[in-house]
Amino acid sequence: MFGRKNKKDKKIDILLMTDAERAKFIRQVRKALQDSLVERKLWSSLLSAENIEVNGNILYKENAQLNGLNWNRI
Repeated sequence: MFGRKNKKDKKIDILLMTDAERAKFIRQVRKALQDSLVERKLWSSLLSAENIEVNGNILYKENAQLNGLNWNRI
């Protein structure tokens, strides 16, 4: 059946971490949230655009199919 995996996620107790580990963990979480927010804003702006053009090539025009866009995370 579709849905969630039955695998339990590892829970992290930040109270048991050293100050350095806690700071590193908080930086990683903050960065992940910022990346998520930036990606969400980008997609919402792309969806609201009438025409999407990159380097002179039209990727999307009005109600046509979106094509030629490849998104890779490094």
